[in-house]
Amino acid sequence: MKIACLIMAHKEFDLLIDITNKLYHPDIDIFIHIDIKAKVDIPDLLFRLNEEKVTILSDRLDVVWGGYSILKTQLLLLSMASEKNNYDYYCCISGQDFPLITPTDFLDFFIRNRGKEFLEYFALPSPQHWGGNGGLHRFQYFWPVDEMGFHQSVKFYEKQLRESLKRTMPEELTPYGGSNWISITGSCVRYIFDKLMLNPSLLLFFSMVAHPEEIFFQTLILNSHFKDNVINDNKRYIDWSGTPSPRILNTQSDIDNIETSNAHFARKFERDSCETVLDYLNKKLLPF
Repeated sequence: MKIACLIMAHKEFDLLIDITNKLYHPDIDIFIHIDIKAKVDIPDLLFRLNEEKVTILSDRLDVVWGGYSILKTQLLLLSMASEKNNYDYYCCISGQDFPLITPTDFLDFFIRNRGKEFLEYFALPSPQHWGGNGGLHRFQYFWPVDEMGFHQSVKFYEKQLRESLKRTMPEELTPYGGSNWISITGSCVRYIFDKLMLNPSLLLFFSMVAHPEEIFFQTLILNSHFKDNVINDNKRYIDWSGTPSPRILNTQSDIDNIETSNAHFARKFERDSCETVLDYLNKKLLPF
């Protein structure tokens, strides 16, 4: 069993080092994308990381919240990892997601569940998840977030509403949504890239979707033969209550909830404000 952990980071680099150390295992390789806007000394960061098991992508993108650049970054990580090896599983996390189990337990889980795809999903529209029209506005209208920014894209969306402009999901795909923090098989990753090679217009469509990374993977996978292997659980503990959303996990109740979550990772952490929770998790994962 070989696993690639794909990390999208833009800050909290001391925490990022802790995360990669906790994931160290001969059968786990780590690939990191660092936002081009991040102020970090890459050579120094590489020196502090385990260079044998960690690759920092030299192609650094300008990642914009809500834009296609997030999906583009995730696909870049998947592509770079796939070029290095045919991994059995690809697990996507952020640079503020902390492991909750040892790397040995992590590998054992996927050995026991070989062939299963782990991702959160729900059919769209889903007002209980995304309010309003249940997320349909995210793809039925053009959202040039990377080019215009999110605020101006909202104004452009409102203009399209007034002019009754609307578009449909390509190839009559049934739309699904969910978290982009997924753990999927190598076979599934190859299917996604084969699909994009045969249907390049798919990426053009998703380049104008709001938060496309939260629709793209679920829609492609749940409209394929891989749907029969999907487990609706991405093994992440995330608390969406309060602000900021998701919540920073820094209380005793967060520890209690993490302990009963049965998750592989928890988010979101900041090293300075989450010292109590992170100390607890570090001690739990000793000697890793």
